[in-house]
Amino acid sequence: MSREHDNLKELITRQNLRKEAGDVYFKRGLDYFKAGQVQTLHLNDGRIEGKVAGSRFYHCSIESDGNGWFSGECSCPLGDDGEFCKHLVALGLAFIEGFETPQPTSGKRSKFDLAAFLKAQSKEELMTLLSEAAKLHPDLLEFFRMSYLPDDPDSLRRELLQKIDHLLELAEECSYVDCYGDEGDEIDENFEQLRQELGQLTQTMKRVPSSLMLELAEYAIKEALKREGGDDENGLDELIGELLPFYFDAVTKGAGKPLEIVENMIEWEAANPWGALGKIGRYFMDAPQRIVNAWEKIAQRQWKEMPELPMGARTSHKRELIEKRLLQRTRINCDKELELKILQKNQSSPEQVLALSRQLFRLDRYDEILPLLQKAHDHFKGDHDILNALVNELIRCDRKEEALALAWNCFERYPDCRYGYEFLRSTARYCHKSKVYLAKALDFLRNRLASGDQAISARTEMVNILIGEKDYPQALEVAEGGLCAHQTLYCLADAIAETRPEASARLIKRPLDQYLPQVGDRFYAESVRLLKLYQKYLTAAGERERFQQEILAIRLQYKPRRKFIGMLDKEGLK
Repeated sequence: MSREHDNLKELITRQNLRKEAGDVYFKRGLDYFKAGQVQTLHLNDGRIEGKVAGSRFYHCSIESDGNGWFSGECSCPLGDDGEFCKHLVALGLAFIEGFETPQPTSGKRSKFDLAAFLKAQSKEELMTLLSEAAKLHPDLLEFFRMSYLPDDPDSLRRELLQKIDHLLELAEECSYVDCYGDEGDEIDENFEQLRQELGQLTQTMKRVPSSLMLELAEYAIKEALKREGGDDENGLDELIGELLPFYFDAVTKGAGKPLEIVENMIEWEAANPWGALGKIGRYFMDAPQRIVNAWEKIAQRQWKEMPELPMGARTSHKRELIEKRLLQRTRINCDKELELKILQKNQSSPEQVLALSRQLFRLDRYDEILPLLQKAHDHFKGDHDILNALVNELIRCDRKEEALALAWNCFERYPDCRYGYEFLRSTARYCHKSKVYLAKALDFLRNRLASGDQAISARTEMVNILIGEKDYPQALEVAEGGLCAHQTLYCLADAIAETRPEASARLIKRPLDQYLPQVGDRFYAESVRLLKLYQKYLTAAGERERFQQEILAIRLQYKPRRKFIGMLDKEGLK
């Protein structure tokens, strides 16, 4: 034991610790050691073991690697990655300085009685202890400061503003980015410190007058936004989230001028609607009537100053939020004309155009709907919702040939997509020409198939259409004529299983033959699934013996694939 101890004494020096950890982690470990973060240290069979305090307690150990050097292990994120972290450096420094936790001689280790210890100290000794502890632990000093704030309103205000400035700086150091990287433990500690000190501030703010509460929360949020720049990937958003309820609590208690409060709400929500400030909408729902009235006044004034947005123009978060809430207010107040004006002023997106067309319909202004949708169709080319609305409006206006022409053009653009035919089928049904356009669609796909132009997709869509029309004989004929998507084969096999199980088995056999030679868990699982279907269809067709012969041949051929054979055994495929 002593020889191993001496060996570690020779290996673990400040110079070697710096060489192993690097300058950055050595400096941090030195700070940890000086701050008294090493809680325990024991020697166990030539191995240094201990516990170091960080954002939580980390278990660390250092031992000789047997090759004239040493290695360490730590339960922190860096240690998990095999790095020699600051906690290991602190443990090594404690070992160098001869720090070792004495083991109890017998029984359980006695618990330190803090109350009895403090009671036994003199006033001077207590002052010395607390002063030294505050030097080593800045958060303890901050706790003392926040526990004994001045009663004078001006002094209290200055102290709390200073506290907020400190929290803003601390929050900027926190980041969710790369939280699993080399600095993961550092990030955790920054957030823990931020949350702890935020708790100190919020406990104090619960006791201040509502006017001061409003001022402090407003200052913190505005300063955070200046530093944040709309980014919620750091501690600033957490700070905002903690102080926003205080702001609205003060507003509810009557603090602040309504117009100033509303201007803040509008600017803040638009600055970062996805972070903590996105909750402003929730507070707005329960806001006092004086705030609601002021918001409506300012929002309408700002909306009137906004320019008209033509189709395709870019809008802003601020405008979206103002218009959204104004529209809600117009519906509550049954102000249909103002709702129409808001919708007419912003036609930047397909959603805005569709909302306007619905409002025109509600107001019986039918003559304006078709020109609007035609213009939108020309501008937002390929937008399915606009196309669907335009076709429906053409049918309503009894312009069915134009509607069918648009639906056919859509099918020609998307012949390999289910949407293309389903839209054509739906339009043809409304126009009482389902059979005509079914035949036309199939002829179009046959021509593509004959020309060899994307034959697999053309055949697949033909089979899908025929399955949808329940023309199973023709679907089977087309499917067996060449390559087809597997999923379509599965659908057809299921559809004809009761009447043509032997045909279902043939359809399933085609993808099965492609999967069986492949190696890998995914291919094995799919092969087993298809073999079970193949067995089911052949059994229904009265050919169970044929399946048994084929499965025996498969097991023999793929016998070296023990995992695959095990999966067959588990499913009883023998």
